[in-house]
Amino acid sequence: MPVVQLGNPAPTERGVLMPGGPTITEVVVPDSHSIDQAVRDIAYVDPTGGGNSGLWASHSDVPAPSWVSCPDDPDLQAALAARYGCPAGRPAQ
Repeated sequence: MPVVQLGNPAPTERGVLMPGGPTITEVVVPDSHSIDQAVRDIAYVDPTGGGNSGLWASHSDVPAPSWVSCPDDPDLQAALAARYGCPAGRPAQ
């Protein structure tokens, strides 16, 4: 199963900003998911605000991650980076 890492500059838990600053949000994508399905599960934003948004909206107070990494699936990494308009690959530390 591919593991996606998302640079999270403003992590939240149950809608409350978490102390401690930037972190990494990690997502394990089932092998049965297509790239489109994985991107939707992670990046979808419910236009009605009804709480049916994807994983990212539930874990961050900003609209996009600062970077995305998925060495297990470079195509998924590229699709998420394109969707969010952020760099692909984990930055050097």
